[in-house]
Amino acid sequence: MISVVIDNNVFVSAFLRGGKPLEVLNLVGRGYVQLISTEAIMDQLRAVLLRPKFRPDFEARGQDIEEIVRRYMKLARYVTPLIIPEKIVRDDEDKQFVECALGGKADYLVSGDKDLTSLGVFRGLPIVTPAQFLAILTPPAEVPSDDTQSE
Repeated sequence: MISVVIDNNVFVSAFLRGGKPLEVLNLVGRGYVQLISTEAIMDQLRAVLLRPKFRPDFEARGQDIEEIVRRYMKLARYVTPLIIPEKIVRDDEDKQFVECALGGKADYLVSGDKDLTSLGVFRGLPIVTPAQFLAILTPPAEVPSDDTQSE
C-alpha cells in the first residue's frame, strides 16, 4: 500500500473547497492509501480547523470539525519524525511534514505549499501537489488504436 503524509493545507482545502484535495483524502478514507502522521501534526490540524474564520464554512456544510479530526486520527499510522537539522523551507512548521514523511518512510508528501512542492524531491521523498499525486496513482487511459485508417 502506498503511504503518504498529507500537509494540513490539503486537509483544509479538501473540507472547504473539495476538488483534488478531497479526492486525495477519499483515497485515505477508503483504505487505498495509508496516512502517515505524528501527534503534533494532528494537533496542529485540529487547531487550524478550529480557527474562527473557518467555523461558518464548516457549519454551513454541517461538518463537525472534531469528528473530522477523530476520523483521520484513527486512520493515521503514527511515526517518530526524522529530525532534519538544516533549514530547508522558510517556515519551520512546514518542515515537520518532511520530517514525518522521512521518519515514517512515506512514499509521498502531498502538499499545496509552494515552499514544499518546489523542493520536488528531498532525500528521495517525492513532494507533490494533490493533482500530481492523483495523476501518479491513476494510470493514463489507453488511447485506442485507429484501425479504421486505410494504409
